[in-house]
Amino acid sequence: QIRGDNTTIFENRSPVRVCVDLRGATQSTSQNLTITFTPQLKPSATNQATPDEDFNSTVLTEVIQPGQTEVCVDIIIGNDRVVEGNEEFCVQLSSENNDIDFGSEPCHICVTIMDPTTVCPLIADVMLVVDGSQSIMP
Repeated sequence: QIRGDNTTIFENRSPVRVCVDLRGATQSTSQNLTITFTPQLKPSATNQATPDEDFNSTVLTEVIQPGQTEVCVDIIIGNDRVVEGNEEFCVQLSSENNDIDFGSEPCHICVTIMDPTTVCPLIADVMLVVDGSQSIMP
């Protein structure tokens, strides 16, 4: 099985590193395994990240070579400086090698982009003084 862990990144900390490894393997592969990483929309996301705006949706390919058990790619995150809340997208995994098991999850790796912009609530201390003149003074 080849798996990758979900990951989180702040929007202003691009790129995000996404890695996959040979889960449960006691040794590395004996042949080259070409893995394709496809960044795309996450159908079940409450707040979907927008392809090519919030994240670069370019398909990336890496090879797990004999002797290796892990391979990583970097996905560029867009820093639009718009207050949007946290957003999510998926990275789907595939390979030309049909013997590779990526699991049946609809989203192989979930990336959460955390919005670094926080909105501070307006806080004001106001003291009103009412005197005998029937007027209000700040």
